[in-house]
Amino acid sequence: MFAFGVFERTPPREKVRERLIREIIDHELVMFRAASATDGSSMCLERRKTFRKMRWMLFSVMQTEFLESYLADLKAAKQDGRNLLVEKNARMDDLTPPVSGDMETIGKIVDVEAHWMSDASKAYPWFSPENPGLFRRNQCAELKTFSPKTVSLYADRVHEAREKGENLALLRFENITKKIGVASLAKLKRRVSRHQ
Repeated sequence: MFAFGVFERTPPREKVRERLIREIIDHELVMFRAASATDGSSMCLERRKTFRKMRWMLFSVMQTEFLESYLADLKAAKQDGRNLLVEKNARMDDLTPPVSGDMETIGKIVDVEAHWMSDASKAYPWFSPENPGLFRRNQCAELKTFSPKTVSLYADRVHEAREKGENLALLRFENITKKIGVASLAKLKRRVSRHQ
């Protein structure tokens, strides 16, 4: 778009966030591929694309400070020879202890995220997780791989969203909808309704 004869540019802070998200997903994808090789499943191109989209959607609502902290977690894990995605899967089965000791904060985050997901799914059921209980376990297991600082920053974002009356699940849905080329969730809902 043009603004007074000048190309409208992405704000510098948003460029920083997008760069951080790309770098995070690059690190995660390496771990995902290693985990896939371990369990014998293939890592096809389409699966990698889906992974990138879903992870981008998750991080698209998070503040720069969280992204920087989580990226630092990933880099530290790589240096220590750890795979956070393997650890996440193990924690879903309660096989390993959490990195973060703040289980009370993690529990509160999961409760709020599950509530947001429930509300969002009522309005847009095609986004609804097939198993709400599994959604909670998955969310909890992932948070347990975060450092205490990263968990605290995640909690800050959740608190900020609640103060503003935001639903981060809805914001994520809105962001991924625009990412795939649809102007809004309302337009996507109309498209889905026409094909039902």
